[in-house]
Amino acid sequence: MERGPLLLVAFLVYYVLIHVATHGYARYRLPAMPVLFLLSGFAWSAARAHVYPRLSMARRATAGAVALVLALSVYPTLRSWFVDPWDKPPEQGETRDAAS
Repeated sequence: MERGPLLLVAFLVYYVLIHVATHGYARYRLPAMPVLFLLSGFAWSAARAHVYPRLSMARRATAGAVALVLALSVYPTLRSWFVDPWDKPPEQGETRDAAS
C-alpha cells in the first residue's frame, strides 16, 4: 500500500476506536466522514483504472466474511423498520418522549 491511504486508514481506525471507547454519539463521527469520502474516492478511482490486481481467494473470503458480519449487524434494525409499525402507540406504563 502507499503511505497516503495507509495513513488515512490508520487515522480512521484510531478515531473509530476512540469514538467507541468514549461515547457513541453520532456527532462525534462527523470529523471522520471526510476520511471515508477520501478512501471511497481512492478505491473508486483505483477500481476504474484497474490499478490493483484481482483479489486472491483468501481476500475474497475475508471480504465476504466482513460483508456477512456487517449485514447481520444491520439486520435487526432493518427488520424492525419493516415489520414494526412506525406509529405504534406506547405500551402500558410506557411514556412518549418530547420529540414524538
